[in-house]
Amino acid sequence: MNQFTNRFEAIRLYVMDEVVMNKVATVERCLRRVTEESDPNSFATDYGHQDSIILNI
Repeated sequence: MNQFTNRFEAIRLYVMDEVVMNKVATVERCLRRVTEESDPNSFATDYGHQDSIILNI
């Protein structure tokens, strides 16, 4: 591989790492929000609550 190809590969891997890190942060934030809003007592009958959990995941 030439120097340009090596540099391009390094940049591509960096960008992929950033994308993955952002996705992980988004999923963690959504799971934290679901935990904050969850009420186990009313979950079975509260369809709005179920929808909000599904939409946050």
